[in-house]
Amino acid sequence: MYKLLYRIGSLVIAVGNFFKGHSLFCIQVSSKGIFSRYSYSPAVQMAVLKQIYYAGIELIIIMTITALILGMTLVGIITKVLFALDAAPNIGPILTTVIIRITGPLISGILIILRTSTTLLVDVGMMKSNREIKALEAMNIDPYVYVYFPRILASIVSMVVLSIYFSTLAIIGGYTLLSFQSNTSLDYVLSQIVSTITFSDVATFTFKTVLIGFIAASIPIYIAQNMQNSRTALIQGMTSAMIGIFFTFIIIIILGEVFI
Repeated sequence: MYKLLYRIGSLVIAVGNFFKGHSLFCIQVSSKGIFSRYSYSPAVQMAVLKQIYYAGIELIIIMTITALILGMTLVGIITKVLFALDAAPNIGPILTTVIIRITGPLISGILIILRTSTTLLVDVGMMKSNREIKALEAMNIDPYVYVYFPRILASIVSMVVLSIYFSTLAIIGGYTLLSFQSNTSLDYVLSQIVSTITFSDVATFTFKTVLIGFIAASIPIYIAQNMQNSRTALIQGMTSAMIGIFFTFIIIIILGEVFI
């Protein structure tokens, strides 16, 4: 019993220390990234664009396929069932909840985490291992501005844009299947969705996408900069990063539905 309580207590302390350190890191990155005049230099802007390409554009193909398939599955079936039950007026609220509030941020977040988080951990971890971070500091270049901030900002932008892209394609994919089964027009489906979108839906979508994009980059970067210079530490750091990201990811999804 004592050993169990000891392990639980140690785990709670470790998790608390992690989130405390990560919160301080996020404050540093945000303050330096927003208020530093160097954050608006052409070098940082180019770094952001490159990271957006790596984090978002390379996912376009798999995002397109996933959105169309899920759209045909979810939107098509839900809409067909609603018409069969003479509940056509409920198309808008249900599709808004399923696609915009839940599925879009959820699937986009998973793909961003799997693609971006692991890459950032290895990228920043190797930069630290090769003493590139110390070299930047020796040249009076702040890694928070030139390394960490562009990657986090690119992750947020990619997450928001890909979620919008996914939701749009999912609705189009669902309508494509529906059009072969009924005489429902695309204008009718879209008008039902748009007319039921509320401020709460927009706030929930924004809350989820921005925070998921933020933690998908900030957690692996935070872990990478605190790792020791060894391959074992890199593997352990990757495991810790994925656990922390998915744990926080689930919390964000739940909070977005419960409190907004």
